[in-house]
This record gives sequence, C-alpha cells and structure tokens, in this order.
Amino acid sequence: GGGTLHCLNRSVSAGAAILMAAPLGLSAALVSLNGLSVRYSPEERAVARYAHLDQERSYRGGTCFIADYSDRYERSRCLPVRGDKPLVLLVGDSYAAHLWPGLSTLAGRYDLAQANLVGCTPVIYPGDDGKVCERFFRSILTRWVPDNQPDAVLLAGRWHQRDLGLLRQTLADPRLAGTQLILIGPPPQYTTALPRLLVAAERRDEPTLPARFADPNVKIVDGELRRIAQAAGVPYVSLVEKLCRQGSCRVWAQEGVPLQFDDGHFSELGSKEIMHLVEPDLAPLIARGRASRAR
Repeated sequence: GGGTLHCLNRSVSAGAAILMAAPLGLSAALVSLNGLSVRYSPEERAVARYAHLDQERSYRGGTCFIADYSDRYERSRCLPVRGDKPLVLLVGDSYAAHLWPGLSTLAGRYDLAQANLVGCTPVIYPGDDGKVCERFFRSILTRWVPDNQPDAVLLAGRWHQRDLGLLRQTLADPRLAGTQLILIGPPPQYTTALPRLLVAAERRDEPTLPARFADPNVKIVDGELRRIAQAAGVPYVSLVEKLCRQGSCRVWAQEGVPLQFDDGHFSELGSKEIMHLVEPDLAPLIARGRASRAR
C-alpha cells in the first residue's frame, strides 16, 4: 500500500544500493544533502528541505487520512452527508491522500468526502476479515458508497501488479454498478527523494538527472491500469500522461518548489498543480455521474 508517510521521508541511505551504481560524485552529492552542508546555496538548501517537511497535515493526516493506526478515522468529518453540490469521494492509500490538497481547492463546486488509509490499495477484498486497511476499504466501497450514492468515486493508490486482479473484480462489482468510478493512475516515482535529485542535478548542471532515477515500473503499471479501466468501461486519468513528455517528467510545482517531496508523493503545491491539470477531465465525468444518479 502507501506505507506510512512517517516512513516515506526516507534517509538517503535507504537508496544506497541504487546510488552505488551512480557516478561517485552524485552519490556524494546526495549523501551530503542529509547534512545540508554549508557548501550549498540557500536556494539548494530550501529545495532539499522539502525531503524533510511534514506534508501529512495538508493531506488531513490523523483525521481523514490515517497513516498511523493509533489515530481514529473521523467519519462524521470525512464522510459528509449529501448537500446541494455533487458529492465526490476520494478513496485510497497515501497515493490518494496526496491528491487531497488539490482536490480541496474544488470545495466550492463539490461536496468532498475523503477515505484514506495506508497499508493497501482501494479494492473490495474478499471475505469479512483481513488487515485493518482491507476491512476499511471493504466497508467504504460495499456499504458507504451504495448507501450514500456519491456522484463520483476517485480510486487512487500505489498500485502494484498484485492488486490488479482484485481491481478488475472491484470495477465489475454489482454493488458499484450505479456509481461513476474514476480510476487514477500512479504519479512518476523515483529511486530516491526527488528534492535531493533536483539539488544534485543543479550542482552537476544536469537537468535530465532526475529522469535517470525514475522508476521504470510506473509506466508499465500505468499501461496495465489503462487497459483494465478500458475493459471495465471506467474512465482512467493517467498522471504520467499529464506530467511526462518524451521520457522526462515535470519536477517542479513552481520555481524552487519540488512537485514531489519524497520518491513519489506530491508536495502540497504539487498536489494543487496536478489538480489544475486533471480537473478538466474530472468535471464532465462528475457531471455525468450526477446526471445518471438523478435519472
């Protein structure tokens, strides 16, 4: 699943095996960023600090996004009763939660519900038991969604090959038949924290450096998710398609602010930028869901 965000601010040493394969100068540059040595400019230090900033608060961590199982999910706050506006549910792990800062900018147009928990992806797990996250997503998708009939459900997560069989079954589940599901693909991901790569790229004057450390599996999973969604008749939003062109992906939310703060999760501003890119795709789908529900 998404893994807890506390663990997502990994030290560079977690990527040591990968970095051993990198040119020695890059390894040194990345490792020294941990100490933010005085040799770095204020701008470089500001960028590198994004790898240590707590982005969880902007994801509504501890209330509607549960990264620590000792926190309590606040159903009354996170799953509002239907008002006059279209009701949109964001469901998934931390790779759904990182869309929340952007989605929340649309609160004037939509009633927004959020059900985010780390540990597994948002599918209907078989049986009645299982891990905490399996029971949580089963309850949201098989009880809350049919009972409350949101106009759209955004399914997002850190999808792996092993999830795809259950995802196919979930998209075809009769309990979700009347619901406008929208499947959201993975963002570009890296083998170490993007802010560190950006500083190393700046120091070495190699703007293409982050692309060399991109995770190639993301593109494969993105393609598989698209095919699964197509076969199920479910709209698919590819974040890779929105952010990447000819092998290189967007890395800045704006000048000096990385799009992602670790190896994949959007910074608060990055989330708002990605929502600006995907909202034109979402708006007609949400309207379609609302129209079909009204019939």
